[in-house]
Amino acid sequence: MCFEEGGMVKKESLAVGTTPGLLRLTQPKRGLRALPILILLVAFALRMWLFGAMVRYPDRFFQVDSHSYHSLAINLLRFHRFGSFDEAGVWVPHVDRTPPYPVFLATNYAIFGSLPAAAIMIQILVSTLTVALAYHLGRRWGNARAGTLIALLMSIEVGSVLYANQVMTETLFSCVFLGGMVAWSAMIWRKQWACGFLSGIMLGLAALIRPALMYFGPVGGLLSLLLYRGDRRRRWLATLSLVLAFVLVVAPWMMRNYVVAGQAQLSTVQAATLLFYNVRQLRAYRQGISTEAAYAQLVEEVERETSDVIQQDQVMFTAYCQRKAVAEICAYWGDYTLVHLKGSVVFFVIPTAGTMARALGWVRTGTGLLSNLMTRGVSSTWQSFRDFRRRLSEVGHDDWLFFGTVGYESLYLLLLNAGAIWGGIRCLRTRRWDLLLLTVTVIGYFALVTGPVSYDARYRIPVMPFLALLATMALP
Repeated sequence: MCFEEGGMVKKESLAVGTTPGLLRLTQPKRGLRALPILILLVAFALRMWLFGAMVRYPDRFFQVDSHSYHSLAINLLRFHRFGSFDEAGVWVPHVDRTPPYPVFLATNYAIFGSLPAAAIMIQILVSTLTVALAYHLGRRWGNARAGTLIALLMSIEVGSVLYANQVMTETLFSCVFLGGMVAWSAMIWRKQWACGFLSGIMLGLAALIRPALMYFGPVGGLLSLLLYRGDRRRRWLATLSLVLAFVLVVAPWMMRNYVVAGQAQLSTVQAATLLFYNVRQLRAYRQGISTEAAYAQLVEEVERETSDVIQQDQVMFTAYCQRKAVAEICAYWGDYTLVHLKGSVVFFVIPTAGTMARALGWVRTGTGLLSNLMTRGVSSTWQSFRDFRRRLSEVGHDDWLFFGTVGYESLYLLLLNAGAIWGGIRCLRTRRWDLLLLTVTVIGYFALVTGPVSYDARYRIPVMPFLALLATMALP
């Protein structure tokens, strides 16, 4: 008889008093063995289909942040330094971006030429690898059926398909982060501290790709202490190896930024994000105006309160943004708490259809639907919907293309979130505290860190495998 223990198949007789969910009876079949491979092919084909629709228009691979990543990659190739020249022709080391993704782009450009399409092709392979990692995560915490279902859900997820075709950090970040969590899971089940060290390295690299993960090292260490299945000495050794590896990866870049800019941070862009995104949402909510109007207010104030010297100096401008944002948030902390929590809820349901519409050339601007819904109410959202539909008709595209995508993704998210909630309830009933603690911690971390900027669905992409993992527990 074959059974799985934490995803590891062994041939033994079924043990008496087995904890529910840890040991699962399986009936290996040849057809089921081929199913994960078929799912990977589907994932690759969907991403390549979108690539084929976009490749004739290379500008559609780019979003606002994409241009900075691209220029940093080009400068790495030309000057072998991380930064750019300012308007006066002086070289300025960058502290607002982290190096892994520009290095990823530069490596692709060095091999295939400075063509975004070539980097996107490699990114599609990385996205497909993420689906395979999601399968292994499911097997580790459930069984082969759970892994297959998670892989299937990830292969057809609109956000993952879309951002595999964007010059953005989401695909690389999701792959490295999920790889780190798979290694962390191996540490928990196999009781090997070396897996914890590997996990810490990968989580540290993920934090360098997206600095929002910089607080996850201690979180991962705490999870290790709570869930490690071994004696106390090995538990502490595994935990310390994870945290140490995480620090060893992120510390050199923080030291570099301290030397260059006097700030021991992974990135200074967080201060600007806090002001121009978080505070923008707060003002829009308090004043009942659109996020665009709130952004225009902030830009006008920044230009009035700062000089050209401050705006061009990264250190001074970062300090200014930090002070201004913190002061306004503290002044209206009650309203900000509501805005932040609302964003953390919207995080789970926002579709990526607006970004998809821009990528396929249906529209040149965003829909404006979610920002109005979060700050101005239903009537303003309905007006934005009518304006957006008018823009769709002006460019000559059939409405069903956009609304069909919205409908599919909305149904997908509804079923996935409902399954995750029911799976969480079943975890409580069956006392799967380990799985519940893992998934809720990861999902909650990203939801709370994202907060008011959750109107961009790309921030949800890294937690999709964990939502799917929780949803598999809803199955009988």
